[in-house]
Amino acid sequence: MKKYKNWYFVSVLFIVIACSVSFGEEKEVISEGVGDMESVSRASARDAAIDDALRRAVEQVVGTLITSESMVSNYTLLYDRVYSQSSGYVKSYKVLNEEGKDGIYVVRINAKVGTDGISNDLQTIGLLISRKHNPRIMVIIGESIAGSKIEIDEGQSVSETTFIEQFLSKGFKVVDAEMAKKSTERNKLFYALENDAVLAAKIGLQYDAEVIIMGKAIATPKPSRQASKYMEGTNLKTVHANIYARAIRADNAEIIASGSMSGTKLHIDETTGSYKAFQNVGKKLANTIIEKILKKWGDDTNLNTVELTLSGLSSFSDLIKIKNDIKQKLRGVKEIHQRAFTDGVAVLEIKSSGDTQIIAEGLVGQKMNNQDIEVKDITQNKIQAVVKKPIQKQKSWWNKK
Repeated sequence: MKKYKNWYFVSVLFIVIACSVSFGEEKEVISEGVGDMESVSRASARDAAIDDALRRAVEQVVGTLITSESMVSNYTLLYDRVYSQSSGYVKSYKVLNEEGKDGIYVVRINAKVGTDGISNDLQTIGLLISRKHNPRIMVIIGESIAGSKIEIDEGQSVSETTFIEQFLSKGFKVVDAEMAKKSTERNKLFYALENDAVLAAKIGLQYDAEVIIMGKAIATPKPSRQASKYMEGTNLKTVHANIYARAIRADNAEIIASGSMSGTKLHIDETTGSYKAFQNVGKKLANTIIEKILKKWGDDTNLNTVELTLSGLSSFSDLIKIKNDIKQKLRGVKEIHQRAFTDGVAVLEIKSSGDTQIIAEGLVGQKMNNQDIEVKDITQNKIQAVVKKPIQKQKSWWNKK
């Protein structure tokens, strides 16, 4: 009977592992590879062509996660750390067609490439963040110990320091929140900590952060009667810590990641035990928030959404023509949705494979409806621009006659 129980356990474990592997994030791509038949056998050339196709498939997926500039400038690094192990990222592939001709063997495949592993490796070598032009992060986390009210330290709290260390280790730029804490009214800071994402976004935007992390850390020592029997007769105390945090985009108050974690720590001093518990839990939660942020940014199924506020429009007809030109002339623009049009000012939502910087450069680089566009302001996902009307030449006095 014991033998069957063991077999049942192993079977269940195998099923759980298989399911966890099969449900990973993946992208399906088509790629071609070539192999040289002149120096090796036909079979070896075929193998080389398949390896080349797998590498090109992985390269396509990498191209959806980082900018083309990063791919070019970091090609050697990418080849050594990513492309050289392409087969490890490809979950499965199917040969669509193949042909050996004129000394070259060509293979065309349909490959399913796992994105999780690539994202992790790009994160490790600091390239994934560059896709968003290295956005700046601000961290504000209030703390409460042993039932006290949540306090926001004007310096850095233990939880904030732990979060900042993790973000810096992943290549993020961090903005010091000390000035924001000193200058912002305390009640507004507490509102932002609770549920006011719009207020949190305003604080981040005011102090040059593209993303603001707002959170609460609460430590509660357990009474001695609730402690483990193994602690009886000792001075050790159990401290339970819980941290909740949200990552909010400063330009539009979108919550791009959130999470909470808890843990316990043994210590003879409640305060020291609380701080150590905050460090342990904060490190794990910060890494989880970072993973969610990078996944959000690296999800190639979602096009970048850029809000364009365009003023100086002469008419609704002028707006329609400019919209058509933007879609036709700007590379990567897939959709344009009009959100408002009042008194010559339009708010457009642009869905594009390019980011805000690329769209802004495209607007100033080409005429739209035979008019120049002047970009006044750019944030991570917003552009404010003005339509510049052509200067009318005044008639000279002899032409007026």
